[in-house]
Amino acid sequence: MTVTIAHGKTKDEAIGIVDGSLEKLIAGIGGDSLEIANLKKAWDGPRMDFSLIARLGFISIPISGAALVDPTNLTIDLVLPATVNSFIGEAKVREGVINKFAEMFAA
Repeated sequence: MTVTIAHGKTKDEAIGIVDGSLEKLIAGIGGDSLEIANLKKAWDGPRMDFSLIARLGFISIPISGAALVDPTNLTIDLVLPATVNSFIGEAKVREGVINKFAEMFAA
């Protein structure tokens, strides 16, 4: 799933927001009971590759992807397992990603 969001910040400001908000983004989509584990992120210039385990009760869901910041947009590529699409749906995840980053970029 790919989502592109206009950030309205400088590239460096947008990178700082993305770097500090990955956990908030995932937690915001899954709700208060979602636990984030094994978060790994690596920046290569304006691109951050990431992976994590999202835990909800006894269910563990691996999530990985990349975020690319350019002067005007943030593009996020998420690799979601089939279980996410079955239970939550890609449209709901997409909406959650867009809404959370819109909030973070507005601050």
